[in-house]
Amino acid sequence: HALKQLHAAGWAHLGLRPSAITLGKPVRLNDLTFATRLGEKPDRTFYLAGYSPPELLLGTPVDQRADVYSLGALLFHAANGQPIAETGVELG
Repeated sequence: HALKQLHAAGWAHLGLRPSAITLGKPVRLNDLTFATRLGEKPDRTFYLAGYSPPELLLGTPVDQRADVYSLGALLFHAANGQPIAETGVELG
């Protein structure tokens, strides 16, 4: 729900990772340092291994898929009990 509200306001949260979320009712997104307007490029180059979408390294304008990728990584982390490796998901 929080990402839907951010997208509706024209923003993406590019810094989604476990430490940027406080569980509760409602779930709270913290540390909006990496928030970026949809359709714009981030102010600076950064990459949060395992949580940032590969497209972030291309320096292209941001769209909703960027933080949806991170949300998927968070769900994988929660279901598996392990963060995603920097090299991506390993289904061995």
